[in-house]
Amino acid sequence: MSQASDRIYVSPGEAWAIEPSRLLGGPEAYFFLFGPTIKETERIGDVAVVYLNGPLDHHAGEGCGDSYEALLDRFDTAVDGGEAGPPKAVVIKVDSPGGKVSGLNATCARIKSTARELGIKLYSYPNEMAASAAYALSCACDEIIVPDSAIVGSIGVISTLVDVTRMDRQDGVRFEFITSGQRKTDGHPHAAINAGAIAAERKRVDILAQQFFSMVKAARGLSIGTIMGFQAGIFLGKQAVDVGLADDCMSWEDCLAYIKTATNRSRVAKKSK
Repeated sequence: MSQASDRIYVSPGEAWAIEPSRLLGGPEAYFFLFGPTIKETERIGDVAVVYLNGPLDHHAGEGCGDSYEALLDRFDTAVDGGEAGPPKAVVIKVDSPGGKVSGLNATCARIKSTARELGIKLYSYPNEMAASAAYALSCACDEIIVPDSAIVGSIGVISTLVDVTRMDRQDGVRFEFITSGQRKTDGHPHAAINAGAIAAERKRVDILAQQFFSMVKAARGLSIGTIMGFQAGIFLGKQAVDVGLADDCMSWEDCLAYIKTATNRSRVAKKSK
């Protein structure tokens, strides 16, 4: 993937879990992305708030958006707590259309296992988008609470193959590939897309999608058939609750009040034991 000014160019065959409207078609197949300002982790009483904004790359500094690597750094800071001590709960406040598959599964697993080891309850609050990979990250949390107009879902994987061979011929340019394997040119924009390349990429997308479906099944208690039946569609606020992709619908202020009440109940229950 290469970057120029405010564009990020997608490498052919690179798997993304991103809301499809963010992918523009055409021979260049690029995203228009503008780097978001990521707020620092906040502490509100016993609750830590970790922010996740924009399209998601694997490594920090890789693109114009946020990244799984940077999220883990902020999450570690949140659960450490510094002088205030570890929080009772962490809210990941999400506003993202998703991003790369690379690094996603490991990040979800680490967030979930760390919180479990420390006894910290996790919440996701889409503000106002948790689509595709961002929804997968939300599924690492114990509860997903959405505002009325939040967009969640887009449970699926997308990969793009680009073929500019017709343009090459028009420009009088010829490419000759010397490779060590039949599939080596798959996804190269100057090699014609063939049925074999499509079949190979389809198999990879299906495997990655099944991993995503299984993650949602485990988190939300939905069947694989139900999840596939969504056809990677998106849902607004209350709709997401109705289909089982979120737990409740409320404002940010009400969400914080709910989490604080739940945290206090948990503290009282522990003392009574």
